[in-house]
Amino acid sequence: MTGTFHILNEFVWPDAAPTAIYAEQLACALAQKGKTVQLVGGRGRYREGNRPQPGVPLTLLGPDAPARGRLTDVLRGYFRTTGLFLRYIRSHVAPGDVVIASSAPPLTPVLHRAIREKKARSIYWMQDYYPEMLRSLIPFPALWVKPLSGLWDRELRKWDEVVKIARNLGGDIPRARIIRNWATLVFPPGPGAAAKDKTALYTGNLGYAHDIEALVAACSQLHQDGYRVVFYADGPGVARLPGWIEKYPPCRDEATLLRVLSDAPLHLLSAHPRFQGALFPSKFWNSHASGARMIATGFSGKMRDEYNAALETRPCDGLDQWLRWLDA
Repeated sequence: MTGTFHILNEFVWPDAAPTAIYAEQLACALAQKGKTVQLVGGRGRYREGNRPQPGVPLTLLGPDAPARGRLTDVLRGYFRTTGLFLRYIRSHVAPGDVVIASSAPPLTPVLHRAIREKKARSIYWMQDYYPEMLRSLIPFPALWVKPLSGLWDRELRKWDEVVKIARNLGGDIPRARIIRNWATLVFPPGPGAAAKDKTALYTGNLGYAHDIEALVAACSQLHQDGYRVVFYADGPGVARLPGWIEKYPPCRDEATLLRVLSDAPLHLLSAHPRFQGALFPSKFWNSHASGARMIATGFSGKMRDEYNAALETRPCDGLDQWLRWLDA
């Protein structure tokens, strides 16, 4: 019989980071299947949220941490949270347990050693591939990517399992399993956004791995075509948006986000062709589930291929795949 499932993510409730919500929903789904679950995270802050506390045991590690701001603060948070996770594993994980550690923070690949010492099963949940993602945060020569990826992948190959949330993510891990993310909201049946007014919507983070120029160009064309362009967003890219775009903070509660997504007939997605293997936007899944038309800017190559494949996937299939796999 499997022991406790420990799900580790840098941000957890009450934070509203996308990775926090995915970790929480996986933990709750496992608990509903009768599994013993422990949701574990730091006290860092990515995005303010307002949702009920999850009905699973929750462990918050370390002292309160400041909200994300300067890059140096973000990097310090990575090291601090990784150290807290290491101490948690050594103190709380038992033989036969399962540790699911997400790629938030990005230094978690090194945790496999501590998990193995406890004779537990290690599962690395790759939401982002950081050898490429880091280039968007800290510009460094492209020649450095291959050796950095080699070091990263060497650590990842030592995990019992590696789960990627999209096929375009980097990493030379031949046995990696693809389990895509899923829609975190449930949209009511009905005519949907197609019957609403001409509004183009962007929600979520707008950061360093987004091609802002391509996104603004698409918004400009929509604006000329009579669309109202609205962003509920945070991140450094927001300051680069023109004044005619309506800008609001991200939605703090699920009911508001559900309404905003449902009311817009057109949803905008953004990526960057330079970082095709770094990420796949989690916001895709709620937009896909809403039935809205989507315009994806900055998608090219293997990320565009993954986008087309995801369009053929049921919006909630990812969570079902996790449960079937872990219950096997």
